[in-house]
Amino acid sequence: MAGAFQATAIVCVNDLIVIGVLKELHEQGIQVPKDMSVTGFDNIAYSEYIRPALTTVDIPRAEIGHLAFQAMIGPRSSKIAAGREIVVDPELVVRESTGPRKDA
Repeated sequence: MAGAFQATAIVCVNDLIVIGVLKELHEQGIQVPKDMSVTGFDNIAYSEYIRPALTTVDIPRAEIGHLAFQAMIGPRSSKIAAGREIVVDPELVVRESTGPRKDA
């Protein structure tokens, strides 16, 4: 059907979901990243060993843990004020599971 939407990428909420997505795409004959790009979120240790290696978002777990601990031990010894928004910087880790669109 002309003009029908055709997805070119799948963004998964975490890297474990990607394992099932990659399995289903393989069973459907859809090649990653040639036909469909796939990304995850978490950058688990296995992300670089999945084939194709997974493009994912790395979140700074150690920093989040440190900030959470500072917030729990109280405002006197913490740099975090009560009610303050805390922002951490994730990093996109580009690997083999993403690529340009076929028509690009």
